[in-house]
Amino acid sequence: MRKILVNEDYLDMGTPAGSSVLLKGVVFDNISTSQWVHPPLRDFSFIKYALKTLCRESGIVRDRKATVEVAALLMALVKEGVHCEAELVDRARQRWSAAKVH
Repeated sequence: MRKILVNEDYLDMGTPAGSSVLLKGVVFDNISTSQWVHPPLRDFSFIKYALKTLCRESGIVRDRKATVEVAALLMALVKEGVHCEAELVDRARQRWSAAKVH
């Protein structure tokens, strides 16, 4: 195995682990990230209900591939910040209608 070299400008060996210093002389502790970071989701049932609603509307009954495609769309919307079943269903419908037009 080859030895990995560390850029000493960015890592000071005197800095304790878990320190908030990311770059030399730059501290990010005082920056509020509450507007960017959502609390972790604990209940994913709204995604399941949205998936059932969309599959029922589209007539997807036993088509695993189509169900996985709908689920992937829903997960992408959740990653974009949609955390409500009604909004999730509406945004998924909008994406589909936009895809059908093109």
